[in-house]
Amino acid sequence: MNNPSQPPIHALRFDGPEIKRIEEYSPLQTAILPVAGLADGVLEPFATCFGISRSLPIVVTAWHVVSDFIDANRAGLADGTCHLAVIYETDEPEPGTDFHIGGPLPVFEVAFQAGSDLAVMTLWDVESKGRAVAPAAVAPIRFSVPEEGDYCYSFGYPHLKGSALQVEDGHRVVDFERTMHATGGRVIEAFAEGQPGHSKVRGPSMHCNAPAPSGMSGGPVSTDASGICGAISSSIAPFDETDPWSTFITLLHPLLDFEITLESSNGPGRFRLRDLVESGDIDIDGPIPPPPAARPPTTTLQFGRPVLPGIADG
Repeated sequence: MNNPSQPPIHALRFDGPEIKRIEEYSPLQTAILPVAGLADGVLEPFATCFGISRSLPIVVTAWHVVSDFIDANRAGLADGTCHLAVIYETDEPEPGTDFHIGGPLPVFEVAFQAGSDLAVMTLWDVESKGRAVAPAAVAPIRFSVPEEGDYCYSFGYPHLKGSALQVEDGHRVVDFERTMHATGGRVIEAFAEGQPGHSKVRGPSMHCNAPAPSGMSGGPVSTDASGICGAISSSIAPFDETDPWSTFITLLHPLLDFEITLESSNGPGRFRLRDLVESGDIDIDGPIPPPPAARPPTTTLQFGRPVLPGIADG
C-alpha cells in the first residue's frame, strides 16, 4: 500500500555526506520522533524512533538504546516514577481527537527478540486517560535487501539536549527544540542472513557510509530503491573529516514476527505484526517475505502507569 499524498523520501536527495536540516518536510516531522527518558523530573533525549502505522500507537527503534535506559531504571519504570517517552507534536492541532497532541508520550510496552537490534514500542497518552495515540506513519516500510552502491538516507535527532519537565495548567511542558536532520551516503554491503561477529548488529543488516551522530540510533533509513528498509544500529565517526563514516543498519525483516500488546474492545490482546501488515494496519511497499522456519520468541516489558506531578490519575 503506497501513500500517493506523501512525497517519496528519496525526493530529499542531496550530494555528499553532510547533515541537512529538513524541518520543512512536515510529513516526516510527525512520523520520526525523539526517544527520551524521564527521571527525576528531567527529560533526557537519547535516540530516534519512527511510526509504522496510521491507526495504531506503534513505533520502532533500536533495542540497544532503550535497553540501556531500562537496565538503569528498572525500579522507577515499574512504579511509574520514571518512564521512557516519545516526544510528539503537531503544528496543526485538531481539538477533540487523539491524533493531534504534543509532549512526552510515555511508552507502555517494549517488545524485542533475541538476535535482533529492533524494538517495537507501544505508546500511551496519560492526559487522555489511557487512550492510545498513533503518530502519523512514515513512508511505507519495505522488507527488501539493499544492493551495494544504492544511495541511502538516514533520519534522526542528533545532539539533542535535555529539559526539566514542568506542569502548566495541568499539562506537561518541556522546553525542547526538535530539529530533525537527514544524512546521505552509499550502501557498502548488505547481509541478508546477518553479519557474523558484530557485537551489536544482529540479523539482516547493511553497512553504509551515511553519517549517524549520537542520537540518531533507532532512526529510519531508506534507499532510492525502497521505502524505509532499516533502523540505525551503530555508527563510527571518522578520525579525519575527509574519511567516510561507518554506519550499520538493522533491516526490518524480523519485525514481521514480533508480537505486541494492543488494546481492543475486548481488552488487551496479543497481535503479531505480520497479521497487522496483512490486515492493512501497517503500511508496506512491496512483497511480504515468508515466515522463517523457526520463529524466535518475543519478549515484552510493560511499565507502570507514569506518576507525574500535576496530572490527575485515571
